[in-house]
Order: sequence, then structure tokens, then C-alpha cells
Amino acid sequence: MAEDVKPAGQPDEPLISDPRLTAQGAISDEALRKADVALYRAKAERRSALRFFEPAMDTRVQERASMERALREAMDAGRISTLYQPNVSLRTHKIIGFEAVPHMMAREFRHSL
Repeated sequence: MAEDVKPAGQPDEPLISDPRLTAQGAISDEALRKADVALYRAKAERRSALRFFEPAMDTRVQERASMERALREAMDAGRISTLYQPNVSLRTHKIIGFEAVPHMMAREFRHSL
């Protein structure tokens, strides 16, 4: 049995393959995309975590990508305004400053972001 070839400088980590992801020995772009989604989820959870792809992961990625696109479009169209929210001292009940809060009305989501 042949040894796995590892790129130079990479730590010795086990390599795992799932035959369900291959079509005639070649891994599809969709399988790689799903593996990437699961990898980032595992990295976000903890070191050395193992995660298998779940459809809910993809849904979250798609929602985030959609939100990012909408934000970029709003920025390009000048639809983002700044609202200034006062900061009030709980002890004196006086305004002690303001917080700048970006505000946009997103057409696709029908609520403020």
C-alpha cells in the first residue's frame, strides 16, 4: 500500500477520504466546497475537531453570503446612513456621549440591519 504524500512543512495528520464524495476517482467541486464548509465549522469550534457536512451549515453560509452581498450593494448605492445613539449615565441620567450606528434598509430582508 502506497504512503500518503504530504506537502513539505505540513504536520503529520491523518488523511481521511469518503468514497461517497468521489465520482470515478475525481472529487467534484461541490464535494470540495462542502468539505471546506465543514472544515471551517470544525476550526471555529475547537482545535482537532471533526465535523461532517450538514445541510444547516450550507444554509448558514448562503445566508451570510447573501447578507454580505446586500451590504456591499447598499454601500455602493449610498443607502447606509449613520444614526447617533446617546449613551446615558445610569448614575446621573445625563448624556455622556454618542455611539455612531450604521443603518441600512435592506430591500431583500425587509428589516433594518
